[in-house]
Amino acid sequence: MPAYGYVSPRATGVNNISTKNIIGSAVGVTGNVSDEELSAEPITRRERDREYLELKRRVTKAGLLDRQYGYYAWKIPSVVAMVATSVAVMVIFSGTLWIQLINAAFLGLTFTNLGFLGHDSGHRQMFKKVRHNDWVLLGVGFLTGMTPSWWQDKHNAHHRAPNQLEIDGDIEVSLFAFTQEQAMTMKGIGRITVKHQAVLFYPLLMLTAISLLFGGIVYQIRKE
Repeated sequence: MPAYGYVSPRATGVNNISTKNIIGSAVGVTGNVSDEELSAEPITRRERDREYLELKRRVTKAGLLDRQYGYYAWKIPSVVAMVATSVAVMVIFSGTLWIQLINAAFLGLTFTNLGFLGHDSGHRQMFKKVRHNDWVLLGVGFLTGMTPSWWQDKHNAHHRAPNQLEIDGDIEVSLFAFTQEQAMTMKGIGRITVKHQAVLFYPLLMLTAISLLFGGIVYQIRKE
């Protein structure tokens, strides 16, 4: 069965669901595999680790993992200035709707840049000392409403097993499907969104901030 082809409702018992809009290749689906590939011996864990270490050595030697202090020296103040500017506009022009609409778009750009800073500080990439990175991450969490400890756990799981179902929290999206099996088991509103998810993907991403907020709240409640 093609990874993106139409799935017959009669064959699956599910009405009006097509997997043609599934984003990305299905996890674990390799498509057409040649006899030569099937007969090849699987790579061992030791070989995989050796290849990873060699890749890391090359990346490190090329300086791609070096901390970019100069970049963050202007990036952090510029994002802080963006936040201050947006807040000032909200206060000074509070009664002017069209200005606030423009400011809302600007604030969206500002929060995106805050997210980038939070991501890099969460990876301990900004500063050599851990606590300095944590200060930035806490500041970003305060401004965006995101729980830093929850995000770090979630994001580390993503890096340990990217795009692996039931492990990678970044693909735990109840309205979308990433495999044919997921599409066939959708219920409720998910049955509607999965049919058009290629179109709905980016509009629904606008709800990500709400998802991050409530995800952190649930994390703290369960943690206690």
